[in-house]
Amino acid sequence: MSGTRPGANPGAKPGAKPGAKPGAKPGAKPGAKPGRSSAGSSASSSRKVSMGSEAVTALTANMSRFQDIVGKAMQVMHPMSGEWSLLKVTGSVPSGRYNAAVNVIGSNMYVFGGTKGGGRRLHFNDVYVLNLETGEWTMPRVSGTPPSPRQQVASAVVGSQIFYFGGIDSRKVARFDDLYILDTETMSWIAPETSGDSPTARSGASAAFFNGVFMVIFGTNSEGMAVNDAYVLDVDTFAWSEHTHAGFDPFAEEEERLIDAGASLADIVTARALNANPIPPARTEAAVEVVGDALYVFGGFSARGQHLHDMRYLRNETWKQPFFYGPHTRGVRNHTISCLSDCLLYVFGGENLGASFCTNSNLVVFNTETHTRWQMTASGDVPASRTGHGSVAFGNSLYIFGGYTNKACADVYVFTPTAPDAGASSSS
Repeated sequence: MSGTRPGANPGAKPGAKPGAKPGAKPGAKPGAKPGRSSAGSSASSSRKVSMGSEAVTALTANMSRFQDIVGKAMQVMHPMSGEWSLLKVTGSVPSGRYNAAVNVIGSNMYVFGGTKGGGRRLHFNDVYVLNLETGEWTMPRVSGTPPSPRQQVASAVVGSQIFYFGGIDSRKVARFDDLYILDTETMSWIAPETSGDSPTARSGASAAFFNGVFMVIFGTNSEGMAVNDAYVLDVDTFAWSEHTHAGFDPFAEEEERLIDAGASLADIVTARALNANPIPPARTEAAVEVVGDALYVFGGFSARGQHLHDMRYLRNETWKQPFFYGPHTRGVRNHTISCLSDCLLYVFGGENLGASFCTNSNLVVFNTETHTRWQMTASGDVPASRTGHGSVAFGNSLYIFGGYTNKACADVYVFTPTAPDAGASSSS
């Protein structure tokens, strides 16, 4: 959204035609490789087409069988449904907003900034705290100099502090490259002096406290282009450095896992293709979450104007793109991702700009151990489709705050998964 409205192309420059793909060079052919003869290319292409057709045929033939096996296994192992409820809140409730930074420390959910949208494009730099156990909102007095009003800030929890980087004030079309820290114990703002190779100004970036450092990755730069660079901050010395991406090679580890799981040749071929270039392409408004020793990223909006639906992870300084069994997921941005239990990633909501602006209230679960995915069957008070909301995991539940439906919201919804039925296997 980058400061206009949900669904606006964050990479578009003023005067650009709607739907234009930022970053494409005039006349360039995507994927063209110089130095190959036409005859060699033709023969190679024929072989690839033949092998590709065989793989697709085999994959189609086996899809029904694998979907059935995976579906039954998931029914036994994992929750397939759950209930939504609207949290009854009291106290100083924040005004409706979207693209706010939302984080959780203990039983407290912290909300910073965001925008109300509309003609005035009102932005915020206030802090609200929701006690998730009591449902009480407070607006604490925070000492120090706060960041200027902004939205689409990258944030992550580091101990009892929340680190914030960048963001945008769309009234001035100004993106920021500053770092602020909210100390939740003293309720004070800190603007530390940093050194090193720092990130460029950006909005729509993602952040995480990962492997002992504060990482900022992806986003939209000051030229309105989506990027895929990453920077890490030493939280003790406040020294920035650029993180160097690496691809996944060799493929043996993933192939062994697929073979052990009983995968077909077509599945292995598909997984090989996915890992041919596992480094995430440039994107903005993606969602990231740490699971164990890996950083997972899902979706976002690409420099080519596409809504992405890929799941990738970074482990041991190396990117991988795992193959997930289960229903296809559509591309989305301005969604959220949160981890419940040790291996389940819950992706909620977001937007997909097709013929018209479209939001959703889908809740899709990714199992990072079994590499399966499925859409939750939800009952209860299901939230309206939305984008630009925030989400946190607390206890065994997922909490959703605010976002944009057909207006800026400040409601809080809670999703609690239903425990899997231990007798499901005997009835299947």
